[in-house]
Amino acid sequence: MKTYKELKDIFESVSQFVIYRSSDRKKLATVVGFEAAKNKARQVRKSLGLKFDDIKFMTTNRFESGYKKSVNKQGWRIEKSPYYNPSKGGYFRVAVDPRTGNTADID
Repeated sequence: MKTYKELKDIFESVSQFVIYRSSDRKKLATVVGFEAAKNKARQVRKSLGLKFDDIKFMTTNRFESGYKKSVNKQGWRIEKSPYYNPSKGGYFRVAVDPRTGNTADID
């Protein structure tokens, strides 16, 4: 039987993380392991001269399965959530105006 620490080490060693800029979700680096992700995020933040909240990281699966984006005729970006809304029979959607940052729910 494996201990908690052994299992934690196994899961951390196989998880792939994406380091990204929080303002525009631009992918900056990819590493394997949680500790490696923390260290790489710190390194990238210092090399780019950014603040702590400007650089974030998450697992690759979660990063890539986020909101799906498209653009309508008025130039608004429409984001579709990965979460299903059973009461409406569809996925949560929101429209974002790129010029002002205003948002609008789509029913």
